[in-house]
Amino acid sequence: MESIVLNTLIQSNESETIEFEKCLNKISGSVFETVCAFLNRKGGHLFIGVTDDKKIIGVNEKCVFSINYSGVNTNNTMQETVGKTVGKTVGETVGKTVGEILKLIEVNPKITRDELAKKTGLSVRGIEWNLKKMKDQNIIRRIGPDKGGYWEIINKNK
Repeated sequence: MESIVLNTLIQSNESETIEFEKCLNKISGSVFETVCAFLNRKGGHLFIGVTDDKKIIGVNEKCVFSINYSGVNTNNTMQETVGKTVGKTVGETVGKTVGEILKLIEVNPKITRDELAKKTGLSVRGIEWNLKKMKDQNIIRRIGPDKGGYWEIINKNK
């Protein structure tokens, strides 16, 4: 992620999808709670080494390995424990999301990314990701410019 995007995200307020954690010397329990919350919602951005008042303080250089190891170890444990269930659930959710987006496009081919985000509850970035995936799979295509153009459904059955 580019530094401009990172700085923009850090300057926004903490929200359902943005969390700041100080974590100078070790990963706190709240980091794991945040990761679980992100997994149960729309995902998000977790900034370690950033205070609640948006000050970038970094982490203790001597503790980077320990912090990284804690994160990797936790990730591996979570993958072993819930990998199959999460994979199945994510697959079903992605399928439902694509179906929901297709229905909205079918009703209003001129629908914007912002409107799709509001109606689906996804972030605009989540909508953009889904639209790109659907374009790559030749399910939809954009006709005309971003402003004034429209979506065309090529293949609903993919």
